[in-house]
Amino acid sequence: MDKSQYLTTGELAKLMHVTKNTLFHYDKIGLFSPEIVLDNEYRYYSIHQIEVLEAIIMLKELGMSLKEIQTFLSDRTPEKLLELFEKEEQILAEKIRLLKDRRQWMEEKSKKVRAYLEKGKDEIFVCEKPGRYYLMDAFLDVSESEFAERTAELINFYENNSKSICYEIGYIQYAKDVRRQIYANYSNVILLMKHKPSGMSCHFMPAGKYLTTYFKGHWRNIGEAYRKLLAYADEHQITLAEEFLEVYTVDQLMAETVEEYVTEISVRICGGDMDEL
Repeated sequence: MDKSQYLTTGELAKLMHVTKNTLFHYDKIGLFSPEIVLDNEYRYYSIHQIEVLEAIIMLKELGMSLKEIQTFLSDRTPEKLLELFEKEEQILAEKIRLLKDRRQWMEEKSKKVRAYLEKGKDEIFVCEKPGRYYLMDAFLDVSESEFAERTAELINFYENNSKSICYEIGYIQYAKDVRRQIYANYSNVILLMKHKPSGMSCHFMPAGKYLTTYFKGHWRNIGEAYRKLLAYADEHQITLAEEFLEVYTVDQLMAETVEEYVTEISVRICGGDMDEL
């Protein structure tokens, strides 16, 4: 045996930046075995086997299982390589899409939290909001547990069909209730998103100027924020739309108790002297 043409297990592992145990495992499952095994169980890999190991490492990095790699290597041809790459390209494209979706979610979440930290609690202000789409599940007289179940079902429906986590959970309150000081009539849950979801029937929330405030605390006490918001609108002779939107800015990701949650309340401005705001 010309030792200049062979590498020990340790030498190959070091060269290819893998562990010796990895090579032992590949040998055990029949994926990649040394060309020579001496009586003393010393193992030697031919330098020509380096390219095969490189291929295994590359295919594994693409996300293929060892079983899939073994199946491909046992009957590899140029045609099957092209077929494999086409399949893996689709998988990688989906992974890239999911990563971009998660990045967008992080950016939107960060933007909302920063806006709250800059404005602070109790401040009432006007902000421009883009047009948004939303899915809604409306119901009457359900328990808190049923409410949670319906919310989870809506989320699962959207995520399973859109493969996206880029949405906000919100609730719509109506002026007819708010003006009568009914602030906890949670008869719906919505999922709010920037882009219209494909193949799903949804509602549209118009772009425009929105009168906005934040409320920190349990949702049962949210009437305090609504009273201040309505008083501000009346004082400045602002005409408001019928739908008030509630969306959590600080939620379970940032707070341990519901009392620490922060809700953004916003309502579209339909009329009034915008120059004074």
